[in-house]
Amino acid sequence: MYGWRSRIGLIIPVDNAVMEPELYGLDLQGVSFHGVRLRTDDRPRMPEDAIELAPVFKHLGVNAVVYACAATSFLQGVDANEVIARRLEDVCGVPALTATGAMLNMLAANGSRRIALATPYAPVRGDVLADFLRRKGFDVVNIVHEEMSLFVTNLQHPEFAYRLGRRADHAQADTVLISGTNLRTLEIIDALQRDSGKIVVTSNQAILWNLGQRLGIALDRPYLERPLPQTSDRVTTE
Repeated sequence: MYGWRSRIGLIIPVDNAVMEPELYGLDLQGVSFHGVRLRTDDRPRMPEDAIELAPVFKHLGVNAVVYACAATSFLQGVDANEVIARRLEDVCGVPALTATGAMLNMLAANGSRRIALATPYAPVRGDVLADFLRRKGFDVVNIVHEEMSLFVTNLQHPEFAYRLGRRADHAQADTVLISGTNLRTLEIIDALQRDSGKIVVTSNQAILWNLGQRLGIALDRPYLERPLPQTSDRVTTE
């Protein structure tokens, strides 16, 4: 059967055309992903829509549920992601996480303190994420936003994420964080990590890492290890 190691339920924004093919492209043995799409792009309404849709996962027999929208799990306040996750767990009866919570957990597990932040968000949204990270105890030493209109983010080649991360990289940072589940990043993490000499964390990577930890399954990718490998062979861009 599909998902004999783990079945994962994904709650996905309406414009996200990246997450499902990106995760299935990993060909993780015995791990299956099953998505439902939110019915609205109204950001204040999206978490509530997710809670309404979540009961479907009880019929699928999933082992975990992911609210796979980073922006709406940090825009509604510093603790909103935890509230969303708890409500999903109450509805589904299995572990749940948000994209934002997944990034926070992975940053903490790797000892990240000084963040170079890269996003495809408008500055007004991206700066909310930077403030969110500061309120969670991280030092955001550099920020690069490349504002993308709706449906454009998922059209970008992985090189876009690599270039965005290189632009955000900073001498004082120990970690480059790229937020956005609708942006292809998994293919460039190893290269960006080698070239920057920094820890690299992205939304979809962090979701996978958290699932591996919560469900006790090895996902066999270098960028899903803990702690993440670092290199001293850094190519300076400043």
